[in-house]
Amino acid sequence: MATSIEIVSVGDEVTGGAVVDSNAAFISETLGALGFETRWHTAVRDVVADIVAALQAAVARADAVVVGGGLGPTADDLTAGAAAKALGVPLERHAPTLERMRERFRAFGLTLTANNERQADVPRGADVIENRWGTAPSFSVELSGRPVFFLPGVPRELRPLVTKEIAPRLAARFKTPPRLLRVYKLMGIAESHLDARVADLHAAFPTCRFLFRTLFPENHLRVVIDAETPSARDDLRARIDAVVADRFPDFLYGHDTDTFVGVLQRELEARGETIAIAESCTGGLLGSLWTERPGASRTFRGGVIAYANDLKSGLLGVDKNVIAAEGAVSEAVARAMANGVCARSGATYGLAVTGVAGPDGGTPEKPVGLVHVAVSSRAGETSRARTFPGDREQVRRLGAYMALQLLWDFLRKAPRP
Repeated sequence: MATSIEIVSVGDEVTGGAVVDSNAAFISETLGALGFETRWHTAVRDVVADIVAALQAAVARADAVVVGGGLGPTADDLTAGAAAKALGVPLERHAPTLERMRERFRAFGLTLTANNERQADVPRGADVIENRWGTAPSFSVELSGRPVFFLPGVPRELRPLVTKEIAPRLAARFKTPPRLLRVYKLMGIAESHLDARVADLHAAFPTCRFLFRTLFPENHLRVVIDAETPSARDDLRARIDAVVADRFPDFLYGHDTDTFVGVLQRELEARGETIAIAESCTGGLLGSLWTERPGASRTFRGGVIAYANDLKSGLLGVDKNVIAAEGAVSEAVARAMANGVCARSGATYGLAVTGVAGPDGGTPEKPVGLVHVAVSSRAGETSRARTFPGDREQVRRLGAYMALQLLWDFLRKAPRP
């Protein structure tokens, strides 16, 4: 059985809903990759009695506990004191931490205040873990024979501490068996259909767990692979890779840290090709998706947001007569927009989207949710249309991803130069 972990997230901002607890997700995923299983996740207010109770409950049922939050300089940062109370020991000021804090403040031209100094207070006997990314130290204690790690709640401090300090300590102590989290990323298939197609794999691979996650508009199949040895784990991964690839040839686009846009960008880079984008109903969303990752300039020539019909004609060269005859939301206009942005930008591919995002503007012939997309290149062009359900945001997002899917399909059929 995997070593069990409980995560305790401290803070009124967490329990009150003011922030989404991304720290717990990061801790679970990072430790899960090493073979630890997060069995419980507790969120608790900035109240000493509540924090003590949460710690006592956690060590009673988990093999190890990771606590995030409540180590700052303000009056509501009470975690260190609660840890000391649970242990029955006083707080003591950790001199090396205090000196490091003073040096850090001097480097920024600031004076260390009394409330900052209290961040150097840790329970007597605690193992202090240097925080190279902030002021508050991390520390660990033994409570009821269980290791409990305390981390600052600021993500830019917590995350490297988990990766570089906490994870190695836990791995050394528990020597967990090899475990692999393999994520298969699919586009264009519903979660229920994905589940139905892999239902038999639970019996075929009994040491693995098959989990599902919808990350709209994608669906991910997450497989937790347990094995006695690294070679056995790798063999299972290879076998499952082959099965998933065989069953989802039209939907599987990548694995693990892959992103849909990233896969498209890598393919264009490998081909030495570029893209330009013409948008109407998505209003720049498609271009934003393409450029959110570093290195986008290697494949992206530019984009045009042509909302008004006269701009479709003036900037993209769409024939006014075609717009009058077919309407701005039509296959003909989508193809013309793709051709226009491709020709004017000098890109290898032109990608276009036009539609009725709503909630107004629909007609019986062209209802709200109708989206046309097109891709154009010297090798030819193609288009696709669909009427999507949902609100304006959903229609725009689905329209943008439909355009990306069309490009993906187009590239898979086009030979590399």
